[in-house]
Amino acid sequence: MALSVYKVYRPSTINNDGLLYLSTAQTFIEQGFKAAFAQFNWPAFPMLIGLTHQAFGISYEHAAYGINALLLALLSVGFMLLYREVTAGQGRPWVAAAVILASPQLTDYRSFIVRDIGYWALGLWAVLCFTRYCRRHRWSDALAWQACIAAAIAFRIEGAALAALLPIYCLLQGERRGTAWLKANSLFLLGAAILAALLATGAMPAPTNARLEQLQHFLSLPRISAEFAAKAEVIARHAQTFYAPQDIGPLLAGGVFSLLLYKIASCLGLAYASLLLWALWRERVQLFRQPAVIWYAAAITAIPLLAFAVSDLFISGRYMGLLVVLLSLPAAQSAEFLLFGNGPVLLRPRWAAVLALVLAVMLLDAFIKTGPTKRYLRKAGDWARDHLPATISLCSDDPSVPYYAGHGRPAGGCSALESLERNEAGQYGAFMVKIGRKDQEKRDRLQALLDRRGDWAIAAKFSNQVGDAVYIVMPAPPRP
Repeated sequence: MALSVYKVYRPSTINNDGLLYLSTAQTFIEQGFKAAFAQFNWPAFPMLIGLTHQAFGISYEHAAYGINALLLALLSVGFMLLYREVTAGQGRPWVAAAVILASPQLTDYRSFIVRDIGYWALGLWAVLCFTRYCRRHRWSDALAWQACIAAAIAFRIEGAALAALLPIYCLLQGERRGTAWLKANSLFLLGAAILAALLATGAMPAPTNARLEQLQHFLSLPRISAEFAAKAEVIARHAQTFYAPQDIGPLLAGGVFSLLLYKIASCLGLAYASLLLWALWRERVQLFRQPAVIWYAAAITAIPLLAFAVSDLFISGRYMGLLVVLLSLPAAQSAEFLLFGNGPVLLRPRWAAVLALVLAVMLLDAFIKTGPTKRYLRKAGDWARDHLPATISLCSDDPSVPYYAGHGRPAGGCSALESLERNEAGQYGAFMVKIGRKDQEKRDRLQALLDRRGDWAIAAKFSNQVGDAVYIVMPAPPRP
């Protein structure tokens, strides 16, 4: 919690997704669920923000940060409990605590307002409860695993892969496999039966064709295959001078798989990836002696990520969170093997010092940023709120500026300089033109436009230390 509070009070601006969630939360409180769903089609996290705002009387922004801080704390506790479960109570919890608190993946997103953190935390607790269920086959663990994964799905749909595939592990273990599988799916099967009964009796209207078609489109293997073939064909047309067209498909597939591996390694961090590779080479017998369910869960978690990579040829780092957390468990075991490889008590001082230094550097790197910030965007919004009428229409290149100006999240994008050049100035009272430090052409265009037209002028300018800037352009005062 302390790490999250420190990180939150040093941010520059709210991320663009965060603006969407805050806007949806406000819509939910003011207009209800249907309006919130129309604005964002997966509104559980924004609704939670809205309810927290209403219950405690705090701002939407602070409600979102508070929820994410609690979820990160929940994730850290779940990680240590799962580590103890995986090591059968023989592991050292402080090693797991050090690994999860220094994780670059978690630290990088402490100052973000993202729904992914809820998926990471609740997905990890679902794996924890399922691991306990595999050991003891208790009803409480079976119900807890299903409740946790259902809550995780409310944050991100990728949790459906775990919900559908993780119980298959029951069919691979021990006796009475069918009974174990049924218990692990009891709530899911009961929910499906109730839903079928409601649909059959007409108590619940059937989903619209549009919704069914959307779900079918998302899950369609022929669609994924066709999109992949289309991408390969486009690449083949551009590369046919150098490669045979029939080689492009395997080349693209290898590139997509390499992208996934690269993102896993980069999000896991060099230190943790190195620990994991070292243990796979030197201590693989001990590493795989623990419950295989963690490796199985990690493989399932990677399936939607691979689908994203195939579909978009891109994977956002925040999509990797749950997979990185699951792989951090064997990374923590690897650290313990390295530190205590000579016996249960004897510590290797040299490696302990090296590992402590690495973790300290990772934390410092994550929390002490010396590069350019986006604080100037917030200053521009604060200036607009203090100096411009609340009823004025704003056109901004960056959505965070109108948000901090008190205008909420813009419903649509607005290109400030282009709107000025198209003489659409009558629609807006002020333009926030964002220009990067290297975009001299855009800066020259703005200056040329102001020189050509004397009715607009720069009212204020805000920039960071490297030259990124926001120019607030407003009607020029009349000349005496």
